Amino acid sequence: MDPREVSIDRILSSALDALSISHAPPEDPEILRLPPLPSPEKARTLPHIPVALFSAPACALHTYIRTSHISTIVERPQRLRAVAVGLACGLARLEDALHDKQASLPDASSLGSSAPDFLQLVSPAEYRAIDIRTHEATRYVHNKLADLEEERDPDSTEKAYIGRLHELVETCVEKITVKQSEIPEEWPQGDLYLSPGSMAAFQSSIATVCASVDLVVSPASPKRAFVSVRPPGHHCSSATPSGFCFLNNVAIAAVHANLSHSITHVAILDIDLHHGNGTQAIAWAINAETNKRNQSEEQPQPDATPGLQIYYGSMHDILSYPCELGDPALTQAASICIHGGHGQHIENIHLEPYTSDEDFWGRLYPQKYSQLLKKADDFFKNTGAEPHKSLVLVSCGFDACSHEMESMSRHKRNVPPTFYGRFAADAKALADKWADGRIVTVLEGGYGDRALQSGSMAYLVGLFLTPEEVMRRTPWWSLDELIKIEKAFPPPKASNRRAPVSSTSTSPYLVRALSLLPLVFPPLSPEEQPLPRSAPGTPAQPHRMGLRDRKTLKPAIPAETTPPRSGTRTRATRGKRGGKSNANTPSRLPEPSAAEEPSTAGATTTEIVPPRSVSDSDLGQLASSMQDLKVKMDPEPSPPLLDPFETNRLSDETQIDPQAIPEAETTERQSLKVKLHVPRAIMEQWRAQGGQPGISPGSTSS
Repeated sequence: MDPREVSIDRILSSALDALSISHAPPEDPEILRLPPLPSPEKARTLPHIPVALFSAPACALHTYIRTSHISTIVERPQRLRAVAVGLACGLARLEDALHDKQASLPDASSLGSSAPDFLQLVSPAEYRAIDIRTHEATRYVHNKLADLEEERDPDSTEKAYIGRLHELVETCVEKITVKQSEIPEEWPQGDLYLSPGSMAAFQSSIATVCASVDLVVSPASPKRAFVSVRPPGHHCSSATPSGFCFLNNVAIAAVHANLSHSITHVAILDIDLHHGNGTQAIAWAINAETNKRNQSEEQPQPDATPGLQIYYGSMHDILSYPCELGDPALTQAASICIHGGHGQHIENIHLEPYTSDEDFWGRLYPQKYSQLLKKADDFFKNTGAEPHKSLVLVSCGFDACSHEMESMSRHKRNVPPTFYGRFAADAKALADKWADGRIVTVLEGGYGDRALQSGSMAYLVGLFLTPEEVMRRTPWWSLDELIKIEKAFPPPKASNRRAPVSSTSTSPYLVRALSLLPLVFPPLSPEEQPLPRSAPGTPAQPHRMGLRDRKTLKPAIPAETTPPRSGTRTRATRGKRGGKSNANTPSRLPEPSAAEEPSTAGATTTEIVPPRSVSDSDLGQLASSMQDLKVKMDPEPSPPLLDPFETNRLSDETQIDPQAIPEAETTERQSLKVKLHVPRAIMEQWRAQGGQPGISPGSTSS
């Protein structure tokens, strides 16, 4: 090969920094100005095309603000941090693996917070924001396709899906305040929620996936991108959200590639645990429109956008959502395989249990799961795809990982974490063959920290290394290493938002990963920070409860109305400051003022309480009080920080004063103790007079 020809290639693309050239003629001035060439060993391992990581901090603004069913909400802002931890650890590992083994690497602490030279980090400040109400690709997927499928009259007064979604976000707090659901009745109630920050999260998610497409299709730029966004999207059809999904990120990315860059062939590879029923339905509708246009005798307009053809391939657990109840339509859709008929290109593969790693890699992956990629290869070949007009998209969910929480993997149909690295390497090879190396990976599901950390680490490694090299890196995400990562990156707490990693007590790669985490996981900008909601001109009220104890408490029952117990009670009072103690206040009441305290310290007092009978009004008060006690008590309230990554819900009615939190929580729990004292005193007397636990105290029995 002519060295001058190599020189031109290297000038055109700075990303090709690992070309192997034996020598360069000294008389070539272009070659002399180039940086030193790597050694053959280094050139063999360094990537020819770097990877771009996209972050979207505003996606954390989509939070759960209801007061019930909190434990069932696994789609949470903290997922983004768990993925970022896995990516940071993967980058730290790759820095060592991709550099010359003979050269001594600098100490991790001396690298500071600089990003690796083989990676491009992209933040929202580097691309423009969008309004989904006017964004062409979003409107096509969620408005136009919905009209075509429902055959709705264009003059109908019913709001289109995007406009309706905007309206629901604007009214969510108002509805929740009056104990109504912010989700329409015809939509699934158990797995959808909205908050004031939801629209900012939705728009940031769409802007980020579209920016990743813009990047990989541009010349002399990274051809592989990993996009960390939430909420997921593959369950959302054109006009029906479900499964935590409100907008179909990957489908919008495919249409954006077609409308903005004339991409005609897109392969969508879905490796989430659950079937992407929304993505498949949208791909089917788009393929039907393209097939109809191709069969039409009318000549297309010269400036018309070429038709888009989509291959959708999914591997999933047929026993899990959305097919868990055996719905015929959903189960059939999750099992269909069609290649070419009526312009459709669909492949569905069901996950199976495996007995060992040898069983998985010797049987399941080569014989069954790799068919997802082989059918994509057939799609590109049989439809006449051109590499410069093709793209590979991966809907990457990590909830099929064997490290996922038990509730998600209860059917035992999962994959080892190394699967994600191997699949990324194989999908990369598919993109190199058919799409000029262009591949965009978008986060879907994955809910446990270990699944997200191990899966994202393995997947990132697969974007750089060959399949064989990925298999040799399996110890990187072993259970022992994940435990070390958990200790090095504990969940943020109020007193320690980002726990430090000690270079003397952890592995060097973890020290390096700590410095990379703020780059991969940037904080919200001041403009993106959520603001407390309050009426104009009304001063902010002090925070009175933990962020997770969001139910409104009834006023505490005054001390003078508290019924005393009958009989004699002896108790020892505990001395307080100044040698004073309180002998007259019941133990469940707030502490009295200093002026009311007796001067005797540490004395034992005898309190005589006269007996009291139970009246009908007392029984009625008991029934009323029992209703008032439906207050969720969290033994570990979330930290009082206005940070969506550190709590699953934000305060929308009050301004948070961190200094007032301890006193506020103490007052809250004391008021609860006062409320609990009245029913217990009456209940004991009621039962002593013949009441039974199974009979309502407000009712009468013969």
